[in-house]
Amino acid sequence: MKKPYVVPLPPEVVALLESKHKGAPNLTQSASWIALKSHLTQTTERMKRWAGHEGLDPAVASAEEQLTKFEEGLGGQVKLEELTQSAYRLFGALNEYARLRSTLRTCQIPEIDEAVQALHAVNRGRLGWDEVEPVKERLIARVDHLVGLFKDGSEHLPEEIQQALLKGFASMNTAVAQMNTRDESQLADAAANMTNAGSILEHLDKWQREFEMEISCEVPVVGREVQELMMELQSNGALSTESVDLWYNELAPKIQEFWGPARHDFFMSRTFKDKLVGRIDTLLYELQELENMTPQEQFDNLRALADAFAEVPARTYQRESFEHHPQPWLFDTFVAVLAKGVPRFQIDWIIEDMNQSTDTYELGRCLTQYLSTDDRDFLLDALDHMQRESQRNYKV
Repeated sequence: MKKPYVVPLPPEVVALLESKHKGAPNLTQSASWIALKSHLTQTTERMKRWAGHEGLDPAVASAEEQLTKFEEGLGGQVKLEELTQSAYRLFGALNEYARLRSTLRTCQIPEIDEAVQALHAVNRGRLGWDEVEPVKERLIARVDHLVGLFKDGSEHLPEEIQQALLKGFASMNTAVAQMNTRDESQLADAAANMTNAGSILEHLDKWQREFEMEISCEVPVVGREVQELMMELQSNGALSTESVDLWYNELAPKIQEFWGPARHDFFMSRTFKDKLVGRIDTLLYELQELENMTPQEQFDNLRALADAFAEVPARTYQRESFEHHPQPWLFDTFVAVLAKGVPRFQIDWIIEDMNQSTDTYELGRCLTQYLSTDDRDFLLDALDHMQRESQRNYKV
């Protein structure tokens, strides 16, 4: 089948395209487009100002061009397919900018990376110092936090690591001082000093994140608190009255609030999803009787809940699992449909194309069932079918 260019579109864009499909003559003055255009214009302008590397410029230019074409299409007599592709190219350019920007990351600490990129953008004459000031404030706050971590834990670090971190802090202080001068002749040195500092300090940030993972568990929203309950059971042999009250009054309600909508959104095989959702449902139901359980039962159920949630990433579909499918790009199409980011008429076109070939007929059938029921599980069935075919081709 012909490869469709599809990326997830915002619901406002989907609605505009659906209106054009139904014959709306001119949508450029509609309230939804005026609001969306304002947002998109601000986005592309910000992208241009913050483009600290020339490699980002083509994506910015493409986004601006497609924004103009899309608006012209909303107001004129353009073919629906051309208008739809213009929308996909517009948001594809925005996605490409984000992808390219991620490849230019200089540090895993967001505030440091943001500051380095801001300095590069100033050096290119794109960004003004008034926009750099809030960036600097966020940077200083994050570095102050890292200084606090260092002071609290330095005595447990080897001398050579302490000296390396002190060197990193010194380089950062130099970079901030250079920023404060607003002397453009020092921009390159400031960015270099900040990059060097970031390459050292990100290790301290990484150690903190690893420590936080050790004292937490995989239960969403309240993982740290659930881990503390399990640690209390292990160390004291029982939960205090305060801990039991904490479970009923705060932790359990927060988990239920998260789980209500999340249980429908797992991105994995329907078989695995149904089993995993069933396990978690059962555990949450049984944990309603936490206060009536023995300490061992309390620990086992909390541990089982954490283990069930820990299984989610391993079961979640990954794009690499589809690379041996004859049409691996269909993975992106189904992801966009799952995100409600594809107009109904476009899905109809895709189904019509799929029905022309025995290789994709089953996928078209799943899409048809999804449209008639709005049950996302049929899309998961299609992805499961694709994944099995990809695995068969890999084995061959």
